[in-house]
Amino acid sequence: MKRGVLAPGRLGFLLGVLLATAFFAWYQGGQLAYHVVVFVVVLTALVLLTGIAPLSRLHARRQVPSTPVAAGDTVVVSVTVEMPRWWPWLYLAVRDRLPLGVVAAGASSFVAFPWFQREVTVTYRLLNVPRGVHRFNEVVLTSGDPFGFLTRRRVLECPQELEVWPPTVPLSFVAALPREWEGGLRERTMMVDESSELRGIRDFVTGDRLSRIHWQTTAKTGQFKVKQFEPLTVPELEVVVDQPGVFTPHHFETALACAGSLAEFGLQREQNVALTLLGADLRLPARTGPEHLKQIMRMLSEVRWRREDASDQLLLPAASSHARLIITGREPGQVHRGRTPGAMVLYVGGQGVPGAVGQLSDLPRVLAQGFTA
Repeated sequence: MKRGVLAPGRLGFLLGVLLATAFFAWYQGGQLAYHVVVFVVVLTALVLLTGIAPLSRLHARRQVPSTPVAAGDTVVVSVTVEMPRWWPWLYLAVRDRLPLGVVAAGASSFVAFPWFQREVTVTYRLLNVPRGVHRFNEVVLTSGDPFGFLTRRRVLECPQELEVWPPTVPLSFVAALPREWEGGLRERTMMVDESSELRGIRDFVTGDRLSRIHWQTTAKTGQFKVKQFEPLTVPELEVVVDQPGVFTPHHFETALACAGSLAEFGLQREQNVALTLLGADLRLPARTGPEHLKQIMRMLSEVRWRREDASDQLLLPAASSHARLIITGREPGQVHRGRTPGAMVLYVGGQGVPGAVGQLSDLPRVLAQGFTA
């Protein structure tokens, strides 16, 4: 907690006025003079009462969504100030210092009049929250007398994080991703080959075939349930996002949203998904499960666009057994197929490139039509 600074000059001025009015009443006398003395005495007592207010004993806590939110959402934030001791507070100004790039609807500063309350809560909204891990910290409390003679200020450390993931779009047609092989050949590669051994029953997901619906369980629960079979193979998909410099800032956000959507779709179907961010030297190995999805989305949240000269060649890490899907903002002529054997290429923001993704809502349509050679 950082200590505030008082205003001794104003306080000294008020004490001087008190002595002057007292001397005037003693020397001049009269009812009016003594009324002025009583007013100044009451004002001085009020200021001194404010000066000894236990501001240092106040505690603040902030409440933000505990689960990650998507970029562009509206977030409600509340700050609660607890007063362990009774005190006749005249006013209490509460200001929450926002992280860089986060904008509140209206303001994040409020003036409350707690009087005899033990707790004060202020609430504000964050509009169109940008992608990233936003770190809140300081809450500034200010109190004093209504005339501004004596003002006290305290800064409370209240660290907290708000994790904002890139937005995602539900995908229904990635059960068979078209893979483009060197030489222009195209074939459909099923991402999951399943056996005839029943594994269990799960909730219906968009894209599941109607032939797999387990009607008996559906009739009992009132919700569509489908049969889940043991996989014969668990393929691995590596999503590679090209260097930030090959995208515009807007298209870089779209590329990250596409990567998050593909990773979310694969992990929902218990596939092993890896993520590689070129230029940022960040990579997550192929794993599965909800915790791995959180790691992927956090990495996508933390990466930043940088204005830099991108290399002329698309340099990929060493080849692996993963099925690679490259998300790039380059022109097709800059993607050398010989250096990316067996990789699928998704173009984002390419002007005049057939099948390019201009915005996130285009992704399901592009996946349904196939990738551009």
